Amino acid sequence: MYPLARPRTPAAWVLVISLALALPVVAAPAASGAGAYRYAFAWGGTGTGPGAFNYPSAISSDAQGNLYVGDYYNNRVQKFTGTGSYLMRFGTSGPALKNVHSTAVDGAGNVYVGTGGYGATVIQKYAPGGTYLSSFPVWSAIGYPYDTEFDATGRLLAVGTRSDCVHVFDASGAPLGVFGQDVLFGPVELAAGPSDGRVLVADMIGIATFDADGTFTGRLPVTAPPYGFKGLALNERGEIFASGRGHIARYDADGGLKAKFAPDAGEPNGTGVYDYRGMCLLPSGKLYVTQVDGLYGVKVYEPVNLPPVADAGPDLTVRAGETFVLDGSSSEDPDGTIVSARWHLPGGTVLEGLTVQAVCQEPGVHEVTLTVWDDAGAEASDTMLLTAEEVVEARPGGGLPALRASVADAPIPVKGVRNSLLVKLDHALADVDRGDTTGAARRLRTFVSEVGALPAKQLDPALARQWRSEAAIISAALDASE
Repeated sequence: MYPLARPRTPAAWVLVISLALALPVVAAPAASGAGAYRYAFAWGGTGTGPGAFNYPSAISSDAQGNLYVGDYYNNRVQKFTGTGSYLMRFGTSGPALKNVHSTAVDGAGNVYVGTGGYGATVIQKYAPGGTYLSSFPVWSAIGYPYDTEFDATGRLLAVGTRSDCVHVFDASGAPLGVFGQDVLFGPVELAAGPSDGRVLVADMIGIATFDADGTFTGRLPVTAPPYGFKGLALNERGEIFASGRGHIARYDADGGLKAKFAPDAGEPNGTGVYDYRGMCLLPSGKLYVTQVDGLYGVKVYEPVNLPPVADAGPDLTVRAGETFVLDGSSSEDPDGTIVSARWHLPGGTVLEGLTVQAVCQEPGVHEVTLTVWDDAGAEASDTMLLTAEEVVEARPGGGLPALRASVADAPIPVKGVRNSLLVKLDHALADVDRGDTTGAARRLRTFVSEVGALPAKQLDPALARQWRSEAAIISAALDASE
């Protein structure tokens, strides 16, 4: 349960609404900026034993978060937990693997491995436990498979060296068609949206986008990096991750750059430029990439959650007892979503939601605090001042004190004239206090007549007209109140 703020000023409120051969974890410095990521840990190294690699060429994950890493020259696929613990290898059952080009995992946990030499490339299918199930040839269609990926409907998408389009297969390997043949130039990487069916294809130009039916929908404002794209991934929010030689970039769903990060001194083999290959993104946000120089292995980067920004809006002045709106809709989360919001009001009242209605019964100045939480549990608060003004009920003769003050301060040369006018106004005020509105109205009419009879040398004509107008209005209001 989220904590509640301690009440401040009393007021009345009403609601209206662990790894052998793995490299040790190196602590990473705090990162900053929207979409920040930092190095978490790595495993691997050159060799032929469990957990070692000879050119880790591809990486995929299953629904449980296990990783499948293609080990190109060791002719195998190794399976690891998300923390890098070695589990098993694929390639001991069925036809031998030869040069692992790509990996993909379907919704049932079956593993598809692109393998084979010149003219004999196939995709071999294995059960989750490693048992060989079947294979189908792909050389004539795509050549060496650069990348394979399952889309949201369970179709296997593939791009390779011999084709400028995306080839589509069903789970048994039967071809279903192609798309992108008129707009792609040397496609090398694929990414399919986890749920919306969107497909991204990285080629020698940049990144093209397609809908679930394979219809071309445009290109993102992203240019292919030197040496081309090495990996591509999408998360649940549609954000895009793309790797090149020595760096990884994160883009929003429209291709706007959010962050770029590269190996630093805190990572194994972190200085210099290293070649990333495969890329895999888990729902947790952790990003797994294979590196084929410096470190022969897998590096893991994790998101650095940025706190939300609470915005309680400008200070408000309202009338006590009347409904008003507290609007926190300008609050935002730079790298996620605001999932909860609470307004903490004086007296311990708490209202749920970014925008709420409330009533303050107590006149005065009060602090009101908005607290918001993001989808990673981080919180932020902002405070505004609410001034609740007392509502003064209008009463008959309410303008008399101001009129009397004006007469008392006016430059009237004859003292007797001022005193006579003030006496009439004082008597009218006394009548109002006794509830005699008829008497007060009569005295004001006499005041109007007396002011009108004064010569210009005794009272400025403009001031005389103002007083007569004010007195007439007050008198009419007194008559109407009877």
